[in-house]
Amino acid sequence: MCPGLASSGAGTWDLLPKVSLVDYLAAAGYDVWYIDIRGNGRADKQSRVDIDDQWNIDDYLVQDVPACVDYVLKYTKADMFHWMGHSMGGMLGSGLCSQAGKWSRRMRSVMLVASGCFGDGSWHCLLKKLIPAATCITTFGFPAHITTQGLALLANTPAALSVFETLFYWCPNMEKPTRKVLLNQCFNFIPQRLVEQFLASHDSPTGLSNTTGTFLYADPDMLAACKVT
Repeated sequence: MCPGLASSGAGTWDLLPKVSLVDYLAAAGYDVWYIDIRGNGRADKQSRVDIDDQWNIDDYLVQDVPACVDYVLKYTKADMFHWMGHSMGGMLGSGLCSQAGKWSRRMRSVMLVASGCFGDGSWHCLLKKLIPAATCITTFGFPAHITTQGLALLANTPAALSVFETLFYWCPNMEKPTRKVLLNQCFNFIPQRLVEQFLASHDSPTGLSNTTGTFLYADPDMLAACKVT
């Protein structure tokens, strides 16, 4: 189970006992693992803006995800695995399939949750068109953790910024105490190189690509030939 951009595995899949997909699947008999890729959750994080300590989505796909999957399969001695990815975690699952490499051959199934490699028409695509300066704000990365913790302070008060909270969840579907826990615990800093890659290709006609434009995370030909469900 892979969380989305700047999100932790626990905050996405195992936030509280009563809203834990991890517990639900484990009770159904699955051996459940969630991962924290670099910069997120309990993985290594940036403590400040450091140009020498940057990474992008390609680093997740080429280095972090294979390392995590390899560890889980060796530890469990399993031959295959199911992949469930939320948001960017789903994009990484699609990327594994598009690679058509050894990991895609060991994927029994892939589930994308609120995820897509094509951002044309999405809220962030419209934001770029309506507020060109928005891309300049993220030149040095984006402090998602500070933003969401600020929203958490205002949550459940008359000053709550519910319109911004809906970027992270649908308010009527979540109890108020759960909203605060999610906003306080789930999100982390997004580094500059990752923001640049995302903004450069996600809203294009071909969707999210690597930094050189030579690999598509949702390559239609590769996905058509992929055997996972």
